[in-house]
Amino acid sequence: MSSGSLRVVGLIAAAIMLASGTGLAACARSGTPVATETARSSPAQSIGPRVATVAVPPVDVLVGNELRTADGMRISLSWAGDYLGVLRVSQGWLVFNQGEKPATWLLTDAGDRHQLLSGENWPVVSPNGSRLAYRAGDEIVVARLDGAKLATVARTGGIGRFWPNMFVGDSLVLSYSVTGGEAENFDTWRYASGPYRPTPVNQLIVGATPDGRHLVGQVPSDAGLCLAIFDPGTLAPINRACGLSASVGPHPPISPDGRWLLLYVMSDGLPTEATKAMGNPTALVDLTTVFERPVIVGTWPDEPSRPFGLSDCVWPNNTTAICAGSGALARMDMTNPGRVEWITLAGVPIDPHTQSPYRVLPVLHLSQ
Repeated sequence: MSSGSLRVVGLIAAAIMLASGTGLAACARSGTPVATETARSSPAQSIGPRVATVAVPPVDVLVGNELRTADGMRISLSWAGDYLGVLRVSQGWLVFNQGEKPATWLLTDAGDRHQLLSGENWPVVSPNGSRLAYRAGDEIVVARLDGAKLATVARTGGIGRFWPNMFVGDSLVLSYSVTGGEAENFDTWRYASGPYRPTPVNQLIVGATPDGRHLVGQVPSDAGLCLAIFDPGTLAPINRACGLSASVGPHPPISPDGRWLLLYVMSDGLPTEATKAMGNPTALVDLTTVFERPVIVGTWPDEPSRPFGLSDCVWPNNTTAICAGSGALARMDMTNPGRVEWITLAGVPIDPHTQSPYRVLPVLHLSQ
């Protein structure tokens, strides 16, 4: 199985991550104080969470196998099975099953559904929603979404163990894992320029900036893991910020203008996802300054009873992130860090697998 990207960029949420195993849940190392700068708000400890219950979500969400839209529609996706993910594209919604019977469909605004792929091809989607890349046997295929079907744009063999990871500009980032866990081997294929030519590197890459100019990940140092940005052509690190005592997770939440990045505050020896599930704090960095001045500019405190994940977030604007939580959405304001606003969605059923309310997964909108 490949490791992730817009393969569901938030796209497929915690439920999906059970099937996909995507992202870089990097092992955390700590023991040093977190460098913090919180000039924008009063201390986080004095700010309690705010909770609101709504019938209609502020953004499109997936609850189990039901799609609930911000304009009040409720669309059953029971025909697609369990472990679903959804992306909004100009033609409708891309629906992914990454469970026992993996498949990809286009569900149009008119309610028609068209199966695009079946089997373990684990597609990734371009940032504008117009193209998909997937593995077909010993080849990787890039295809254009043409109405209700896929039209092949390019294909290549000679890929070895690589799978599509993410689109960046006119290139496709490829990855694989030696252990079958998190990806640690990467390469790029400029699919408009001919077949894939191997130039693999060993890196810790988990995402890209919205403008596609940089990849985001981590590099090791004597002090632990450092936040880093990479050249998308060479995959070489071009800048790093060390000493943050915070770790970037899979599908990192970066604001649309490329300024804000949410991180996990680290605990000794725990992977970032496990750390967050235990209620550890969330950290905020400013990507326009962090590589010159590596400090955390805000934090959100522990909420062990209401854990939420940073792998499944959407940004309705440049300063607001809305992330998935159990039975609710977590809304955070980058200009006033310190308090999570919980938006509880009415009528969320119990997940039979966890015996807790289903996670409410915000749906990413991709626009051409």
